[in-house]
Amino acid sequence: MGFETTDKDKERKANQLIVIYDELCTKDKHCPAVAVCPEGALTQEGFDPPKVNGTLCTRCGKCVEVCESGAIDMQEIMFDISFD
Repeated sequence: MGFETTDKDKERKANQLIVIYDELCTKDKHCPAVAVCPEGALTQEGFDPPKVNGTLCTRCGKCVEVCESGAIDMQEIMFDISFD
């Protein structure tokens, strides 16, 4: 079962970034988020917290949904452009 992604959703996700909080990761198993990433953007060595390849990541949010410990989050990128 799939869902439609609107242009507004794509624009919103373009300003977001997947963040991994190493201190929240349980580090006791293979990360389920790595297995659900449709783009292969998450990798894991042993039981270390996963790493995100920002070039491959489409910010679909599947990794955030399956992370039981809350170690994976999606955050908005804030731009502060000022000209002095």
